[in-house]
Amino acid sequence: MGGIAGYFIGSLFGPSLQEVQKKAYSTISDLIDDFLFTKVYPDIKEMILSKQNELDEIVMKVIKEYLKRYETIVNDLINEHKENEKLLEVYIRSSDYIIKDLKDRIASMEELHRNLLNTNNLSEVNPYKNN
Repeated sequence: MGGIAGYFIGSLFGPSLQEVQKKAYSTISDLIDDFLFTKVYPDIKEMILSKQNELDEIVMKVIKEYLKRYETIVNDLINEHKENEKLLEVYIRSSDYIIKDLKDRIASMEELHRNLLNTNNLSEVNPYKNN
């Protein structure tokens, strides 16, 4: 009976329990929202930006290291190709010398053949056939 009397008498002098709960929920909700928007979200944003900057630095470092390695590889290939070019030039000069020597020998043999034909009057001699 005292509980019933307290309920009716208490509602006459103060707000109801539902109103107190509603006000407390609203106040707590506002405080949480305020905390999220003024503290948590800015901190999260700052952490994300910091990690993004860290990631950017790491990516740039990796790119720079790759470029150094790439430059070294390219320079090594260029040097190797230059060496091969020098070798090819030596082979070409050697081949040119051999070709010139062979042409000179052919010319000498042709002249020798003509001289043999003229001196011996051997017009029927074929230098490429065994007689």
